[in-house]
Amino acid sequence: MGIVKNLCRKSIQNKTNEALKGHYQIGKSGMEMSERERATKEELLEWRRSLVISCLSMLDPKCEALLSGYYFEELNMKQLSIRLGYSNDNVAKSKKFKCMKKLIELVHQQVKSYTEKER
Repeated sequence: MGIVKNLCRKSIQNKTNEALKGHYQIGKSGMEMSERERATKEELLEWRRSLVISCLSMLDPKCEALLSGYYFEELNMKQLSIRLGYSNDNVAKSKKFKCMKKLIELVHQQVKSYTEKER
């Protein structure tokens, strides 16, 4: 079983490396992305950020405050539970989980509608 597991892992690793070779140019300092690829990647990251932020604003205010406090302001659960008036840290954790699920659903809906418009 161990030998099969290692062979599968090695095969997946080789396929990943081959796929990456097409996306990178080999330069003097090793693997470097071309300027065009870097610009495309940055545009994609910016589009993703703006999508998440717009979806975040679609949530109810408490969810928006909870998620932005946790991810952008890097507050811990105790600080967030005090700020938002939750009884304890565990309540804030469960609310964060539920809010995150809602946010993920919104992002998926937005991406789906965007891809349908592109067709």
